[in-house]
Amino acid sequence: MITRLRTLKAGLAIALLAAPAPAAPRQTAGAEMILLDHGSARLVFFPRESRLVLTDLGTGVSWESGSSKTPWANVTLQLPGGTRTVPLVHCHVHTGPEGLQLEYRPDPAHPRSRLQIRITRPPDGPGLLFAWQADADLSVTRLRLFEGLELGTAGESAAALVPVRTGLRVPAEGRQPFRQRFETYAYEGCHMAMLGTVRLGAAALWAWDSTGVTLDLQRRVTGETNHASPAGLLAAFEFQPGSYRIRWLPLGRGDHVAIARAYRNLARAAGWWVPWPEKLRGHPERARYFGAANVKLWSLLTRRMDETSTREQEVRVNWTFDQAARVAEHLKNELKLDRILFGMGGWIHRGYDNQHPDILPPAPECGGEPAFREACRRILRLGYLLSLHDNYQDMYRDAPSWDESWLNKDPDGSPTRGGVWAGGRAWIVCSRKALELAMRPSNLPAVRALSGANAYFIDTTLAAGLYECHDPQHPLTRREDLYWKQALCDYARALFGSFGSEDGREWGIPHADYFEGLAGVAGHPLHNRELLTRLEAEPVPLFELVYRECIQVYGKYGYDPAQAADYVLHHLMLGRPLHYHNLPAGLYWEQDPQEHARPEVAQVQPLGPRTFTIRYAWHVTAPPDRDWRVFVHFCDARGNILFQNDHDADPPTSRWSPGRHETGPFRITVPEGLTGPFFIRMGWYDPASGRRALLKGPGDAERRIRGGRLALTDSGVRWEPEPDPPESTGLNPALFLRADRGWAEGFHPWDRFVKNTYELLSPLNALTATQAMTAHAFLTTDHRVQMTTFGTGRQATTVVVNRGSQTFRWVSSRSGSILLPPGGFMVEGDRFIAFHAREWNGLTYEDAPFFTLQSMDGQPLDRSRQIRVYHGFGDPRIRLGRHTWEVEREQIVDPGPAQRSVQPD
Repeated sequence: MITRLRTLKAGLAIALLAAPAPAAPRQTAGAEMILLDHGSARLVFFPRESRLVLTDLGTGVSWESGSSKTPWANVTLQLPGGTRTVPLVHCHVHTGPEGLQLEYRPDPAHPRSRLQIRITRPPDGPGLLFAWQADADLSVTRLRLFEGLELGTAGESAAALVPVRTGLRVPAEGRQPFRQRFETYAYEGCHMAMLGTVRLGAAALWAWDSTGVTLDLQRRVTGETNHASPAGLLAAFEFQPGSYRIRWLPLGRGDHVAIARAYRNLARAAGWWVPWPEKLRGHPERARYFGAANVKLWSLLTRRMDETSTREQEVRVNWTFDQAARVAEHLKNELKLDRILFGMGGWIHRGYDNQHPDILPPAPECGGEPAFREACRRILRLGYLLSLHDNYQDMYRDAPSWDESWLNKDPDGSPTRGGVWAGGRAWIVCSRKALELAMRPSNLPAVRALSGANAYFIDTTLAAGLYECHDPQHPLTRREDLYWKQALCDYARALFGSFGSEDGREWGIPHADYFEGLAGVAGHPLHNRELLTRLEAEPVPLFELVYRECIQVYGKYGYDPAQAADYVLHHLMLGRPLHYHNLPAGLYWEQDPQEHARPEVAQVQPLGPRTFTIRYAWHVTAPPDRDWRVFVHFCDARGNILFQNDHDADPPTSRWSPGRHETGPFRITVPEGLTGPFFIRMGWYDPASGRRALLKGPGDAERRIRGGRLALTDSGVRWEPEPDPPESTGLNPALFLRADRGWAEGFHPWDRFVKNTYELLSPLNALTATQAMTAHAFLTTDHRVQMTTFGTGRQATTVVVNRGSQTFRWVSSRSGSILLPPGGFMVEGDRFIAFHAREWNGLTYEDAPFFTLQSMDGQPLDRSRQIRVYHGFGDPRIRLGRHTWEVEREQIVDPGPAQRSVQPD
């Protein structure tokens, strides 16, 4: 393994260090090795060993790939008897002024057929470019390059920077071996076409321009199982036909910030990097996204069908169209939230994820077309962005437009299957045909005329991986799938004025204004929550460092505000507004049914490998005030419903007296294909309104009580208690639900959370949306305290976040010494300041407060005579200039003459 330049053969180290950069590649006698230099990049290729070494001449750090046992490249060929993987071990090397050409003949049945790999100096910048091509009679199904690429060992502070969502830092040092594939632009694959590496303080970048590249990353652990040091990271790149190039750039001394800056230049050249000033040209209204929180009523109408879309299992109205408008008006008038992207899902004819692409007329259960039109008018009158949720990737068999001619086809000609969602089994629409569906007069044009919406959201377009379509009437390559998806985005954006889609990929940036899901999923940085643990990785803001000033970015799905403090701090570090996707149904702030009942699982009896009976017990301390229906959800670890056991109580709950009541037993069979474990979530709901009761017991943000979990074992289904959530290590997970002595004291818990997080994140994003993230750093060795900077010079804004378990002291040029408790933070810009601290600007707090300060007269805070002070919770005292004010909720303060001064200096 090569870390710094070492003796590879006798005299080689001297040659590497002392040899001048040649005009053409240089061979040693017998072609034992070949050198290719370009600026600080050096390649040493050993043809006999099928091995290469890449060296950053500025730092002396090297990365090695291949060996005599495992060549640096191999190819998989389609042969008459099947596929065969051939190591590329024998080649003829051609040298020229531009670089090398390695010529392989991997198929003995076609000895004249060549596979060529060119290694050249890019004409447009630093690094080395690797490209391949094969003769037509070689049926290449896959090529792997840089096999066994050594990214670093445990003692070298080595890490891989992988662009999954906002980004992951995967260290070489770790106790767990793993192997993980990241496909380009797949769901939680590489959201940017790159890989960064850091080793011994040197940074390097691998970048490609094709959709068919997969990163194969692994950690190899040596030694005893419980003593995992040393550990090392290995990588390889896998290319599908149509993907032909990858570039390596050594970057000198640096970290993930240097890697992002280098990739940013490549993104500009590729056309992906389109900043807000370009998007606002001719569309100034798109500036409404700056600082806009994402409030989405996820499903006005919920309708659950069986997999065949033939049998209705549940219908529930969560909001009527009138109630949706009243929610928006509540946000504006009672909570005083001015910048909102207000989304509505489940507004379509049959409800959320049902009968796509046939979406009109609007859901009659929610009020129908007149109520929908009026609700849209009322929401737009508030000055909000109104975005309607739609989908043109999924088609359902019960849709009036169902026809297999619309669908994507697999290689065998069969329709491409999608997931099973609320409307049943979805089938994937070919992206070329999806645009035709969206353009039908009864689809987007009719929605625009009816709603007047100024934004539109098309689900999955920028989230799902890229497809190939094998229908001879509308065939697609992955690159063509990307093109037609961009065309769909462009059409919706031109029609409504602005556009967003799920998750987001870099290729969507020129064609969209917001991504929903990139910043996090259901209260976590990733959808796959196990990935961080299994890879022993941590989030880093790679995507933000490249593209922040090009697009608005949100998270997606619901989460529990009582557990969300770290998730809020994650968004604060990114400078992004929060998403609120699971507000309680109906007019939640007016009606909050509370019942004195606590449910539990009374008994589970296995009847077979997948069948069991279950009984439920309800401990009631006061008679229920109505007849509730029981819901029981069997969920995955993220809370998604896999199957259900909803039922009526017998006798009805209104007849229950205090005491213990049981329902059941119920016979249940676990659906095929599900393996568990299954987490039980229980509760009551009103069948007429869909509103869920607030019950006693450990619950989640969706008013579901935890009832343990089921495991499938050899002896049948087994119930076991669900482990309690891990105890806090200092950070209060419900931090932003606090409102003691603050603005939202006495409000509904969700309103307290929304108001506090809005006042923190919205002004920050509004002021910095067009600024780059210019710095990110870990301030402690455990990486729990982090700093980000947006912009440069006097307009720069700095954020420091303490996500650790200990206090942290930060010295600010503006506010002096600041003591941040666990969960504490400090935001400092010239027009906006926010903090949750035990010491700030010379004041010491026993009860650390949350304050924001915002200049209201356009002047920097140190010259402003109109400073809006928002007090979220805690000690109400704040010092500005030489005076201390006491602010219970909010106040406009003039730091000149003292106002309500309680402690003058």
